[in-house]
Amino acid sequence: MAVSGGKAIFINGHDVSAVEKNATNIAELLFKAIDYVGPSNVVQVVTDNAANCKAAGAIIQRKYNHIFWSGCLAHTLNLLMKDIAKCEHPSLSFVDETYKRGKAVVKYIKNHSACQSLFKSFSSLELLKSKKTRFGHHFIVIQRLVKVRASLVSMALSKQWEYLRRTTSAPDQHDIVQQTVLDEDFWRKSERVLKITKPIYKMLRFSDTDKPIIGEVYEQMDMMLGTIKDILSNDPVVCDLIHERVVARWDKMNIPLHCLAYVLVPKYYTNSWLSNPAAGGVRRRKPHVDSEVQKGYLEAIEKMVVDPNEAAVIRLQISNFVSNKGVFSQPQAVTDRATMTALSWWHLYGGVAPELSAIKCDKIEKREKEHSTKNWLHDPREKRGEIQ
Repeated sequence: MAVSGGKAIFINGHDVSAVEKNATNIAELLFKAIDYVGPSNVVQVVTDNAANCKAAGAIIQRKYNHIFWSGCLAHTLNLLMKDIAKCEHPSLSFVDETYKRGKAVVKYIKNHSACQSLFKSFSSLELLKSKKTRFGHHFIVIQRLVKVRASLVSMALSKQWEYLRRTTSAPDQHDIVQQTVLDEDFWRKSERVLKITKPIYKMLRFSDTDKPIIGEVYEQMDMMLGTIKDILSNDPVVCDLIHERVVARWDKMNIPLHCLAYVLVPKYYTNSWLSNPAAGGVRRRKPHVDSEVQKGYLEAIEKMVVDPNEAAVIRLQISNFVSNKGVFSQPQAVTDRATMTALSWWHLYGGVAPELSAIKCDKIEKREKEHSTKNWLHDPREKRGEIQ
């Protein structure tokens, strides 16, 4: 699947059930897709975060120096949620404990038709038994449990529930479910799990799309982390534990292309944007001022542009863009920075800087969709959840 300007195009599919999923074989399949699209039209190849896919990305980058490989952002965020759930630190172990208890409630009710029928008599919403392959399944399962809490409690206190205990073949499990549903501590912890993981899940939903969002990734990740810090302002231990895991995942997936795309988003230079503090109370700055971002976008230009003279022209054009010089200083261009999408703005005002505009409009927005690979191909919409 290829994505250009937010439009997804199915290229082809392959039956690889009998093929070893090593780096060489994965790279060969991706090379076929790249050749079909045209190497000059491909800037980014996005795959699963697995080691074999990462190695395949390295093979592709050796052949095509201008192409970036990165792991799927949505998959990375899903792994982050798993990192948090698996954390054995005493201050964070409640996440996994709560999820397992909630999962046991869902499993028991869903696997026993009589219990399921009884639950439906108390609730218009069904319990969700989310697959592990679905992004954010921890959040999805607990979110629905909390939503139907009153129905679960009413069911567990009903005479019908007591009758089912006398007829079930698993009375011990029946009792455990009842104890969990009536346990105030379980619900307090469930609410806390949702509170902590909701910013990550919202970011996951934001990233699991066909739209050209690469320029938004850097800022959105910062906002996600800032929101988590706000939520955990009174719990520095848990805040530090989650911060460490967020940064570890971000460091693995962040590539220079994210920095270049971030620098070229017009709205991040508007007074309306800069005057409002970011999540966490941090004062916003123009993207190019950040030393890490500056290092990244310069590396991206060097990788994408072979001609040193053209690269020098592009750097000068970036300077004019971030400084509002030349045509970029026109009142209409300044006003539209706050309201237009980055792609629309560059289509309208980028003509004066054709080299830079070509990178933004024809290169960065022509990229592989950020998706997770299942047998190297799947419909990413299968993994989407709903946040309410």
